[in-house]
Amino acid sequence: MQPFTTPLLFNAHALPVDVNEPHARVGSHLRVNSHPLLGLPAAPFIVFRAVVDNFKTLNTRNDVVFTDSNGNTIVPPIIVTPSNPVTAHIVLAATEVCLWAQVEAISEEDLDGQNPDPSVPVDFENIPGVISVPNPIRPNIHGGVELDRLNRRPDTIPHNSAAVSDGVIDGIRDNINDGLINLAQSRKLICEAFVNSAMGPASVGTRSKSRYAFSGPGIVKIEIRGSGRVSGVRWIEARDKQDLKYVPYTIMNLPHTGGSRYLSVPDAEQLAVQRVETQAPKRQPLQETTNTPAPNVAPLANNAFEKDRVKSLLPTLDNDLESFRLDFGP
Repeated sequence: MQPFTTPLLFNAHALPVDVNEPHARVGSHLRVNSHPLLGLPAAPFIVFRAVVDNFKTLNTRNDVVFTDSNGNTIVPPIIVTPSNPVTAHIVLAATEVCLWAQVEAISEEDLDGQNPDPSVPVDFENIPGVISVPNPIRPNIHGGVELDRLNRRPDTIPHNSAAVSDGVIDGIRDNINDGLINLAQSRKLICEAFVNSAMGPASVGTRSKSRYAFSGPGIVKIEIRGSGRVSGVRWIEARDKQDLKYVPYTIMNLPHTGGSRYLSVPDAEQLAVQRVETQAPKRQPLQETTNTPAPNVAPLANNAFEKDRVKSLLPTLDNDLESFRLDFGP
């Protein structure tokens, strides 16, 4: 993945967004940046996507240092517990960049029915992706709480008894439900990847079920919490050669019908409008608000707001794009 030109003149940025982001829509956002010295493009950008038929064929590394909650260095296999989370630090040379990483792990939930011995290797290609909620009727002890007793206790309370109010019964039910939910959550394994930023470590994303994989340039560490077993981390360095198959994924065109200096596509303007609608932010940009509110309380936005905002930029853009119709010769 060697660069074909200096990033100062041409580069692209990808932004993965989850449901917790207050502004950007959920999904993967891609922005292409070109320097004015390069001029306008001669054709739309075609985005290709790498297809991996078998993850085992990827050229990956496993140079990782694990530390526990006290900062002590530990080695796999590692048992992660709610009271002792683990951090995997990617080992990078000065110029190296990690752009993909996967924690090879299995949660306590998914360990049910499997060999609990952490020394026994696990085939991580076949870890089930569906998280099953523990059966509350199964007799089992977790932290001194018997699940079948929790499940049956509400039924033993006399619902019509004058000595017990509806509010007390509801409160007991809520406490029991909260306990079961917390117990189920504690049996999950949660992995969160981070990159370095000017403000310190910044989260790339969080995974609470397999596969525990992340993509994004500059991953430096992965925090692992909850309950489960960790066998290692595989990661990809940006310059390592990969045998990948690339297929066309989408097209990024300018909103113009084209001319002698630009090869456009049919319905170019409509395609541009569709991109504006699908990528419209959920809240107004902070630079366009007053008193600079916190990101999660900025005024709400919608498709109409974003279309009006983009439309306000069109007069200048239209004049620039009209140059496509002119033939200045070779």
